[in-house]
This record gives sequence, structure tokens and C-alpha cells, in this order.
Amino acid sequence: MSWRFLIARALWAVVVLLGITAMTFCLTRLIPGDPARAAAGPEASEQAVETLRKAMGLDRPLATQYLSYLRDLASFNFGLSIQTQRPVSEDLDVYFPATAELAVVSILVYTVSSTALGVLAAINPGRPVDYMIRTFALVGVGLPSFWLGMLLQLAFYRHLGWLPATGRIDPFVAPPARITTLYLVDGAATANWPAFWSAAQHLALPVVVTVLSRLGVGVKLTRTIMLEVLGEDYIRTARSKGLSGLVVIYRHGLKNALIPIITTLAMQFSALLGGTVIVEVVFAWPGIGRYAVGSIKTLDFPAIMSVTVVLAVAFLVMSLLVDILYLWLDPRIKYA
Repeated sequence: MSWRFLIARALWAVVVLLGITAMTFCLTRLIPGDPARAAAGPEASEQAVETLRKAMGLDRPLATQYLSYLRDLASFNFGLSIQTQRPVSEDLDVYFPATAELAVVSILVYTVSSTALGVLAAINPGRPVDYMIRTFALVGVGLPSFWLGMLLQLAFYRHLGWLPATGRIDPFVAPPARITTLYLVDGAATANWPAFWSAAQHLALPVVVTVLSRLGVGVKLTRTIMLEVLGEDYIRTARSKGLSGLVVIYRHGLKNALIPIITTLAMQFSALLGGTVIVEVVFAWPGIGRYAVGSIKTLDFPAIMSVTVVLAVAFLVMSLLVDILYLWLDPRIKYA
């Protein structure tokens, strides 16, 4: 991959990010309500509210406010959160790792399960196992996440007592020493096995709900692409050479079907970072989704803008990584 391509992509990423910040900034200002009043409280006097409005810079023209925001953003100053009265950067440092861990574990389980089920369905087209897999995946997509989450809580927490219903770790278990901010990784790295198993148990139900709600997309895509690839001439040639079925399917078939699959996985991971609000609410998961919802309710402009920027950067990074993976998977691809 040429350096010119990387530089061009980086420049376009900056343009896209500026566009996102501008749109979000304008939309937040169109929301009915007064952030200064929300921050001061309902019992505050008009004079106190006006003083706070000036301190927050809300009395200045919108263009001036936006330029001031960009200047602070360039120095990684995300402002002060109205709802927590802490720097937004500290809030993101608390809430984002929880969402990142949920998204990473979910995408790993999603990748393995959707790929395996999709391949299994593709090598058995029209057979009972094919119909069973597709039906199972579509039922998972059709079930509302909040309903499925509460159902699993009733089954595995209330009746069976096997798994916890809410939270990220048991209150009587000390979190592992911070290395990556991911409890599973940090717990294993520091041999803090009580924290590791507690975090794994708390992740189980949210991950199941998250994966099932999206599994149908991955299974259907993998099945469709694999059916096309397995009908190609080079697959028939590989089989005529006497290669085993597993070698033909995974080395020759799946490898050549990975480009559209990886594209979908990358988009799913980006969506998971900002789209797990319902799961986080149902399982009281201390993630960025719940933080964003609370920010919207309190008209917390700095927090809303910061969450948007963080998710936009994550999406842009994943898009660039996908382009790089394309070259590794298919050397015939060239970027001008």
C-alpha cells in the first residue's frame, strides 16, 4: 500500500470528522431546552442561570462556540460534563472500556459462530441442517433485545442462579490492576482469577443477547458468499486433485470469501461500540451507551459531542483497517 493512499485516507478522515462535529454541534443546539438551566437546577434564579450560561459560553454566537470547541478538541480538551461535573475525558475513561470489552467479546463470538454456522449451512444447501441454522439465526434477529435480555435474566439469574443479572463485576470482587482497561485481559495478565471469572460471568448474558440480535446477518452473508465460491472452477479443480473436504472448504473456499465477510464484521464492530444502548440499559452495564443517554436527557452538550467524536474515530479507524486487510487477503488488489 502506497503512502499516498494512507495520507489521502487520513485527510479524508479529518474532513469526515469535521463534518460529523459540525452536524452534531448544530443538532445539539436545535434540541429544545436550556443546558444552563439544566445544569443550574430548577430552583436556580434567572441571574444564576445567566451567569452559568456566560461561563459555559452559550451566550456567544454559534460560529464562535464551534471554533472554540474545535480548538479545545485539538488539544484533547473535551470540556466539563454537566451531569457528572467531571471532565468528559475522565468520564470516557470510565465508561468507554466497558463498552469496548462488551463489543470485543461480542464480535469475537459473533465472528466464530456466524462463520461456522454460515459455512455449515453452505455445505449442506437445502438440507435440514441448513434450514435449522437459517431459522435459528433469523429468530434471533427478530427477537427484541430488551425482551430477550429480560427473559435470560429470569432464566439464568432468578430461577437457575447461574449467572449475574447486572453490572460488570461483583461488588465484593476487586477489579484487576489496570493494564488494558479490559477486565478479562487484565485479570488473566495479572493472574487475578476471581476478577477474571466474575467479569466473564457478567459478560455472558449481554454477549449472548448482542450476538443473537445480529447473528442472522453474518450467517446469511457467509452462506451466500460460500455458495458462490464453492461453485467456482478452482474449487472443483482442488477437489479433483484429491484434497480433503476441510482443506477445500477452509483453505480455498473460505479464504476467498473473507473480503465481504470482513467488511461486514468491521461495520458490525463499529456499530456495536455505539449501538449497545438497549443491552447496557437492561443489564445495567456501565458503558458509553448509558452515558450517552444520560447526556441527552440532561442536555450535556460536551458529553454528547465527545461521545460522537469517539465513535466516529473508531468507525474511521475500522474502515482504514479493512482496506489494509484487503491487501493481505488479496494481493491482486491495488490502491491507486
